[in-house]
Amino acid sequence: MNDPFGIPETVLILGATSEIATDMAVTLANNGSRHFVLAARSIERLDDLARRLTDAGARSVDRVAFDATDLDSNQGTVRQIFADHASIDLAIVAFGLLDTGVSAGEISAVDVAMVNYVGAVSVMEPMAEAMVGQGHGVIAVLSSVAAERPRGSNRLYASAKAGLDSYSRGLGDALADDGVRVLVVRPGFVHTRMTEGLEPAPLSVHPPAVSDALMKGLTGRRTVVWAPPPVRLLMSVLRHLPTGIYRRITAGR
Repeated sequence: MNDPFGIPETVLILGATSEIATDMAVTLANNGSRHFVLAARSIERLDDLARRLTDAGARSVDRVAFDATDLDSNQGTVRQIFADHASIDLAIVAFGLLDTGVSAGEISAVDVAMVNYVGAVSVMEPMAEAMVGQGHGVIAVLSSVAAERPRGSNRLYASAKAGLDSYSRGLGDALADDGVRVLVVRPGFVHTRMTEGLEPAPLSVHPPAVSDALMKGLTGRRTVVWAPPPVRLLMSVLRHLPTGIYRRITAGR
């Protein structure tokens, strides 16, 4: 269960090897979360994070193999995780895929849609079902400010995140009377390995800013948070710009 300040005792993180997810996990442990289930494609890559969480006060850290694109098994994986734990108070959907490798043939457009939208939806449905059954819980999903308005250069990633963002807010509405909350986290440009080499957008941040937004969302019982908060105002302006102006100012980005 959550403590009186909204800090979850048991946390599940899907995509736990990302820098944002790692920072979120350590931040949660430093603030009182005590049990973690870390899920990622490579369990071995979770060793360092497991040690850091233990050092921060975590009492248990379980590691689970998980691949967002394996639709035949990932729903069963999520259900099994909930079955193995008395309660999952917070589930974070932290995996994602940028479309920077599409032009080089490293990934396909379908890969981007599969990971960022289909994969996320496929695990959030069983999460919601399990949390309704236990009578409480928060699902936190990493969206993006790109969901607000796509650019020509990020159309694949932005459209997938827009679908996920819309689905998440609808899911939150559906679960509002069941004791389950969906928290949408909308970061701007975040400096990580995934964005290395890309030109930073205005108001760019590092992973701790996203963790800070998550914590404010949890303790403030919000449904949408932005990282950093001022990016909300920036996107409000960009969202309403005439198409011609928007294309000129985002050309090449």
